[in-house]
Amino acid sequence: MHSGSLIRRGQGLLAIHTLSRNDGGPRQRQVQVLARSIDEGRTFHSAGPPVLDRGRAESRDPFVFRTLGRWWMLLTEPCPWNAAGEERSKLLLFDSTDLGSWRLVQQIGPWSPAGVLWETPLLFQVRGGGHDWVLALSQVDRRNEATSCSTTYWTGAFSRAGFQLHPDQRTSGRPLDAGSDFYAPMVDTPARPGGRRRLLTAWLSSWAWARLGPARRWRGGAIAAPRSLSFVQGADGPQLAQRLAPAVRRAAGERLWTLNFDFQGDGLRIGSEAHDHGAIYMQAVRGGLQLSRQAGALPAWTRTIETSFTKRVASLEILIDGPLVELFCPAAPLTATFQTFLGGPWEPLRLSRS
Repeated sequence: MHSGSLIRRGQGLLAIHTLSRNDGGPRQRQVQVLARSIDEGRTFHSAGPPVLDRGRAESRDPFVFRTLGRWWMLLTEPCPWNAAGEERSKLLLFDSTDLGSWRLVQQIGPWSPAGVLWETPLLFQVRGGGHDWVLALSQVDRRNEATSCSTTYWTGAFSRAGFQLHPDQRTSGRPLDAGSDFYAPMVDTPARPGGRRRLLTAWLSSWAWARLGPARRWRGGAIAAPRSLSFVQGADGPQLAQRLAPAVRRAAGERLWTLNFDFQGDGLRIGSEAHDHGAIYMQAVRGGLQLSRQAGALPAWTRTIETSFTKRVASLEILIDGPLVELFCPAAPLTATFQTFLGGPWEPLRLSRS
């Protein structure tokens, strides 16, 4: 069983998810099925045969939402995990009036090279008018020996013809989170259009090192703190800004740090006072930022990102929760999420200028 979506229907819950099956034959395929719960999700029971069967070994992660008077399903058909061949990942958009029969409306992509898998897609609206829809997905780059994972988003408009990319948006997209550990994002979908602000979260780990954590408590990752979403205008169209959800901010207490960061030369170090050989670093460089995680129990990681931030100084919020670190700078806009372990019993992390 793979990921999917959960919908409240009357007094019960309806899950739409991917099921792997082979019907007794040698070839496995992935199909989309329904399951119902009448006990608030404690148990689910099959709701019949597959509602969508593409006859493919890789066809999964349905994201289902309702708008324009009908249901919509966004489905990923990734390239093979072994990165063999020239097949490229793509998304398929379907619509339905009853959640049981689905009609293909649009193919989205491919926008990535062969060997880059697409998973766990999202398509949702953020209040802002015009091109205010966000398409997001997870990517696993298998072209090199060292697997790398990331999340990417695009902005655009949505109609009954499907998703239309913003005219100034690059098909390469933008990082949904610039850190090393933000994968398989999830978003809530308010029952009423224009309802409460949307919240985003994700798996706080990576396929590249999910099993390498030194403590059973943290092995396999955690869930990122929920973030509220809004738009800021950039040179190439609207960009997504993320902030800690108000309830998280109120509960964070001393785990939340707030400071001003100089984008023309500042540097930060987040690490242990007892171990100077492993930490997370954030360093301003010409035209952007360099983020890195050095040493510790997880592999070293570095990424340099461009920013369109035109001012020199911006407010930065950093949530440090045990070995989990989440940085927020809505003005840039920038978020970066990490987990870091320094070996043995982990020490409390501290923030310092570097």
